[in-house]
Amino acid sequence: CGACAGRETVTAVVTTSTAQDGWAVNYPKQHKLFEVDGRLWLFYSDGVDAVVRTSSNATAWSPPQVWWPAVNLGHRFSLAWDGTFFHVAMCTAQDDEDVLYRRATPLGDTLQWDGPASTALVVNAGHNAMYPKVLVDSGGHPWVGAMVYQGGFNTGPYDAVVVRSQTTDGTFAADQGFPFVLVDDTPDTYPDPMGVP
Repeated sequence: CGACAGRETVTAVVTTSTAQDGWAVNYPKQHKLFEVDGRLWLFYSDGVDAVVRTSSNATAWSPPQVWWPAVNLGHRFSLAWDGTFFHVAMCTAQDDEDVLYRRATPLGDTLQWDGPASTALVVNAGHNAMYPKVLVDSGGHPWVGAMVYQGGFNTGPYDAVVVRSQTTDGTFAADQGFPFVLVDDTPDTYPDPMGVP
């Protein structure tokens, strides 16, 4: 149509999610969509689990594959692609639950995980982490950032915390001087670290 000239046309509905409050992917600072060797990878919550689907043409999509069970909120994980590996930072919605890190290699339309998840950020008792993000520096070291509620879920004061791994092998071991608190005890705002300076 004449009014549609220059506009992008939606060619496929990838999925319908029942994620809480519609947060299937949510949060634009977290990466969820990647192009790897001509294949799109979309990570999201279907409302029950964290899943991934792939497509080589953005129209036909693979069946959803569960890669992290029991994740009904899409803002509880973030990914980075470094040209070889997917790096994942993830946390639950529960108090006292640590922020985790995991690495995977894409094989066709599946993921081959390097091993179990490692703890990236220890969350103190009575605290809650949210919005984890992961990036990888030029040396291959993953960095994980998160906002931490010091009073439990959705209760301030809030910290913005970042941690760098000294390892580059798919495990996570906090480097010396980390975790580092970028913003400490802000009473009423959401400090939100991206991960890498």
